[in-house]
Amino acid sequence: MAAMIDTVAKSVGVKLKEEQETILQCLIDRKDCMAVLPTGFGKSIPYMLFPLVQKRMGRSGIVLVCCPLVSLMRDQVERANATKGVTAAYTGVRMMNNSIKRHLESGLENLES
Repeated sequence: MAAMIDTVAKSVGVKLKEEQETILQCLIDRKDCMAVLPTGFGKSIPYMLFPLVQKRMGRSGIVLVCCPLVSLMRDQVERANATKGVTAAYTGVRMMNNSIKRHLESGLENLES
């Protein structure tokens, strides 16, 4: 499994830290994980890589990340969408309109196809 994770990480130009690998392995194993790490450590990277690893394993899945900071969500979604094979979107209470709903639904449809 470590080799597959390494291959996927390299394919998107990422070198995972030990803690990031642990988070990703927990996701793959469907285990609960709480990661308390410093700002800027790269906690979101495992969540961006998870769908790519899942795809290699012949699985599909959706990752839902809850975050109270719109600017952080925006940055992470832009970064995730720049990753080949990843579709991401974000929303908030103030943003929930029909175009956002369509974008989220289209992202889910892309994952299912």
